[in-house]
Amino acid sequence: MSTINLNGSAWTLSASEKKLKISGVQMNIPGDVHSALLRKGIIQNPYWRFNEKDVQWVGKEKWLISRTFDFRKEEGFRTYLTMSMADTYFTLYINGKTAGRGDNYFRLWRFDITNLLKNGKNTISVEFDSAEKRAIADAKKIPYPVPCSQYDMFSPHRNMSRKIQCHSGWDWGPCIMACGIY
Repeated sequence: MSTINLNGSAWTLSASEKKLKISGVQMNIPGDVHSALLRKGIIQNPYWRFNEKDVQWVGKEKWLISRTFDFRKEEGFRTYLTMSMADTYFTLYINGKTAGRGDNYFRLWRFDITNLLKNGKNTISVEFDSAEKRAIADAKKIPYPVPCSQYDMFSPHRNMSRKIQCHSGWDWGPCIMACGIY
């Protein structure tokens, strides 16, 4: 058995919505979208003064991270991609084909990608959906109201997502709806 570690700085970040015109931003894994955008100077430090309000748009967008890696297929062996701490709603692509989906930060994901790989250079991409938008949509599916805490700055219906709850804002911390792989 061999292992390929895909952590590191070879990842690039792009906004899925082309209207944002954000692409090719270097991103570290483990890491998150906010950190990559901050390093590139696209957003200000969300922990400084009132900048938290100015970065709320980041958590409402879809984001795509990608990188290439070399692989040599071996006959008779299966290849699995294992991910942990993927925050939170994502679709995994190998060479442009869907390899799997996830919706829970707190679990380990394992995808059989044997038939999606080719000898030589391969591309892995992970598209993150907005946890805030997904939580709002999920709350609408329930036939009764589900209360949620509200602060000066908050993301509604945090209780609908299996993600770190304080990302949605709390009385002691900012609302920074992060996504990434840690």
